[in-house]
This record gives sequence, structure tokens and C-alpha cells, in this order.
Amino acid sequence: MPVRLLQIDEANCLLNTFPTANLVRPDKATTPKYANVGRISFSDLSERLPSSPTDVIALLEDLPSYCVKNPQFGLGFTQRYRAIAHAIEDLTDAKAILISHIRETGYDASRRTFIISEGDMQALCREINRINNTTRLAANEVIATSTYNALAEVLGVPTRPLKYGRSPLRKALTALGSDERLLSPAEQLELCQALAQNARWILEREPATMDTLASEIAAARARDLLGHLQEMMNANHDEPTWQQFLQKNPFVLSLVFGRPFVSISGQASVGGTRVDGSGNAITDFLAKHSLTNNAALVEIKTPKLKLLNKAEYRKGVYTPSADLVGAMNQALDQKSRFEQGIAQFKHLNPSLRVEAHHVQTYLLAGSMPTEADRVRSFEMFRHNSKDVVVMTFDELLSKVEHLCGFLEERDEPVSVDPPS
Repeated sequence: MPVRLLQIDEANCLLNTFPTANLVRPDKATTPKYANVGRISFSDLSERLPSSPTDVIALLEDLPSYCVKNPQFGLGFTQRYRAIAHAIEDLTDAKAILISHIRETGYDASRRTFIISEGDMQALCREINRINNTTRLAANEVIATSTYNALAEVLGVPTRPLKYGRSPLRKALTALGSDERLLSPAEQLELCQALAQNARWILEREPATMDTLASEIAAARARDLLGHLQEMMNANHDEPTWQQFLQKNPFVLSLVFGRPFVSISGQASVGGTRVDGSGNAITDFLAKHSLTNNAALVEIKTPKLKLLNKAEYRKGVYTPSADLVGAMNQALDQKSRFEQGIAQFKHLNPSLRVEAHHVQTYLLAGSMPTEADRVRSFEMFRHNSKDVVVMTFDELLSKVEHLCGFLEERDEPVSVDPPS
């Protein structure tokens, strides 16, 4: 009996899939893969509609990496990411899931459809990958140490302690797997107070211990920052909220620069005031190189800013959106006004010691496209800009993730399995 797996909704530019189980089990009847969700749809369907079975297979191969692409295995989410469908079923009575490039995450109760923006879906998958990797490392450590100690006892040689790693999640999982308990909140506070009172003594007598402690604290702060950044990206915050977040966490801005910059001021005037008081240009952040004092300007938008126009300009070529071009011109205008008024700025702010040898301007905006042609068009456009460095919010998130991985697992390589 034929089983419906795929439907192309040309009118709404949707690719509808119907996840099905037991297709390769002739001894069992085919059933939906999920209890309630019967359809997973993808928006922004390619204009090149399939006209042959080969085209259909190619269309499925273009599905995101979190999807089952082989029709013999019934499509849907891969095993690692099936918790997403289960969570949606637990939270709502949804019958369908829509992965959208243009709509925000939320539940459409009238259509019983749970909508996930592509950006939020990618963020969910990254978090699942991180937890999966951390869980595997913790399990491997418990297994390896338990096996070693069991044999060591037989041979009469000393056992070895568990390596908990730096990740809070890994520590908890390792302790759970080894039947050990973590310190209570009161014990943790008492330990911190004792360390603070004896910090100088420990530094003098146990410098290696203090170095380890400093590394642990740096890793914990980076992980906390990553959590806040992920929460910010999953919410629909406006520009002022992002500006406040980055002003409270200037370290994040240093990742935008990729150089030793220090933040001078948020919402800084860069000049251009007319005689009637109008025309004053305000940059979101004014910074300077910590070694040369050369100024840098940072303009902050939001992850939702559209980077490219939806329609193709030519085959496989997409043009930058008006929002992106406008933001870049805004940044260039601020640079021009600042450079023209640098003499007055230095006169009024002598303590800042700012120079304008060649003012670099940075724009933090939007999220990286997912389709190959759109990525290519965006990369060509932004790298052709000489004076404005454009970085997307998910690129910034990736930088923080890599930093956390480096701080937490410097003694062990972090490997990420491809989606199963």
C-alpha cells in the first residue's frame, strides 16, 4: 500500500514531509513516527521544483542536517534531535511543525502548528550537540576510571580519581555516574569564602592550584555568558536591549573585534551637530585598540535583521537587503563624522587618549543564511566592504562556544559526532 512521505505545496512554497516508521520492517505496519505530530514542513522552497525521482532525492539531500534524508527511513528528525518533536508534543497539541526562514518561533493554535524559526532550530541543535558531547565525555570518564580501579584493586596498585572536567554539566553527570554527590549551596559558599580569605597564601605556596582555580572560574564565567547570549538570541529583543546586554558584557565585543580592544563608551557622540543642535551622530559603542589607541566604532542591530532580499537577482545571486545596506551606510556616516571631528573630540576628552589613524567600523547584525547560494552572496558582499566589518549574531555565538570549549576541555580534545 503506498505511503505518503512527501508533498510539495507550490502555492505556499512549502515542502511537507510526513515522518513514518517501520518502512523497512515488512513484518510491521507503517505508523507515524511521532504520537501527535504528523507533518514537518519547511518554508522557502526552492523555485526549481522537482520533475523526476532524481530531482526529489536531490531536494531531500538539501534538507538540514538535523533531518533524516533517506526516504527509506521515513524522513523526520534524526534520532539525536527527535526530543524536539517530543517536547513540542508535551507542550502543545500540535499536529504539525513548520521550520520557517521568515516567521518567529511560536504556536499557531488555530492551525495546530508549532513554528520554529530556522535560527532557533539551529540554536536548539547546537545545544543538543553540546549536551551530547558532554554526556559522552562524562560517561567515558566514569567507565574508564571504574574499569581501571576495579583491575587496580585486583593487582593491589593504587586507584586513580575521577576527572570531572570543567563543564558544570559534565561534573554533575560524572558525579551521578559514579554515585558521588556535589557540594550543597551552603558548602559551596563556605568554600568560596575560605578561598577568598586565603587567596594570597595559596598563591604564594600553591601557584599551580591558583592557576587551576583561575581557569575554572574563567570557564564558568564563559559558560554563564554563553547561556545568557543563547537566551538573548532565542528571544525577540530590540536594539536597546542588545546594546544594554553588550555594555554589561564588554568582553563579548572583544570577540567581535578579534583584536585587543577596550570599550570606551556606549551610545557615544561622534560629531556632526548642526547649529540648530540637530544632526548629532551616535554610535552604539566607541572603543580603541589597547596598544595603539586607534578608535573603532560598533553599530549594533538585532539577529532578526534581514541580510539579503528574498528573491534572486540572477540565478544563484542574491542582493543585500535595504536594512543591511542602510546599517552599513549608517556606520560609514559615523566613521566620517568622527574622523572629521577628531581634533575637537580629543580636545574635549583628553583623558581617553583616542587616535583616528584609520577608524575601523564594525556592524553586528542578522543571522547567517543557511542556503549555499545565499551564503555565497552574503560572503562576497560583506568581504568586499573595506571599512565596515560585518559579523552576524550566530557567528558571535559560535565564537563564545569555541571559547567555552577551549577553556573547559583544554586537557581533552572536544569531538562532535555528526548527526546520527
